[in-house]
Amino acid sequence: MILQLLIPRPRQALTPRRSVAGVYALKTRVTAAAAVAAKGSALAAADVIQAVDIPADTILIGGSAKVVTADSGTTLTVDIGTGGGDTIVDGGDATTAGWLAVGTNGKVSANGAVVSSADTLDLTIATASSAGDDWEIEVVAIVVDASPDVVPDSAFG
Repeated sequence: MILQLLIPRPRQALTPRRSVAGVYALKTRVTAAAAVAAKGSALAAADVIQAVDIPADTILIGGSAKVVTADSGTTLTVDIGTGGGDTIVDGGDATTAGWLAVGTNGKVSANGAVVSSADTLDLTIATASSAGDDWEIEVVAIVVDASPDVVPDSAFG
């Protein structure tokens, strides 16, 4: 089931304070409580939570995720990627606080992933046996603005 969190969440600014050649980070914090409320029942394996909005005309060059509050259950793993995939994190353990390991599939291609139409970076519940549904995970996407109206860095002086 794909969940779009219908809760107040920090909106990602499409323009950073100051970026280097249009590179900036988009991030949001996903909580189990909000995801359960949006779904209306307990989370289960294969549930997809749309975590970070990625604007059109963007190149996704990387990302990561940090477990801010570990799940109190015994098994909860997550995938992070576009299209419900695992291009950023593959099978990250959400029962331990800290940055999630990349995993075997967890990488964006060396050329980045071109996002021509607006998309989302998704958090997918990979396994959830005995999950406590009390976790918080911060999801981060590193992107480059590839829109036709990008202002050259030299314009900033």
